[in-house]
Amino acid sequence: MDESRNAPGSAGYKVGVTIAQQRKLIVIVICVVIALLVAAAYAARYFVAQEREQKAAQAAAQKEQTAKRLADQFAASASERARVREQMRDALGKRDFDTVAKLATPWAGVADEEMKALRAPADKAIAARNAAAAVAKAVAGKQADLAKRKREGVRIGMTKQEVYESSWGRPDKVNTTTTARAVREQWVYRNRGSGYLYFEDGVLTSIQN
Repeated sequence: MDESRNAPGSAGYKVGVTIAQQRKLIVIVICVVIALLVAAAYAARYFVAQEREQKAAQAAAQKEQTAKRLADQFAASASERARVREQMRDALGKRDFDTVAKLATPWAGVADEEMKALRAPADKAIAARNAAAAVAKAVAGKQADLAKRKREGVRIGMTKQEVYESSWGRPDKVNTTTTARAVREQWVYRNRGSGYLYFEDGVLTSIQN
């Protein structure tokens, strides 16, 4: 074996040293990259935690401000509250429920038990009135629809109920024919100058005046 190749100062020796230095440099670079990644991860966690803490502090501060504002409003308005309660009692005695609700609305967030007790019957009466108005509107709409149908004639495709509610009304006589395919009806209207309506399975298919 030629040991002169690995002797200090020889070309082989220099090549070996260079390779070792390169490997050492690679290891150092890898360690630095890992250290940077770990540091970045810890920094990200730190900033996220800081952001959460900041948002929580802001929410708590806002909540505290709201509570303080309501408390100040409640404490500073004792005389005004008493005046409003008196007006509510007066309006309630006159059965002026809308005024009671109007007076109570600005105090919804800080109303005391007496205000709530004064408003409760007004809210109940207003709800009942609105429900009655809705029913009356629905009934009026249905009556108007029926009246319109009464003024109108019949048309192909109507059901028997729709014909009942039309200007034709109920027939004077019904002739029924039942076959394997359908049930056919002839409605006879003598008061219309011998008018006839023909149905098949409950649907108007023909009109004869």
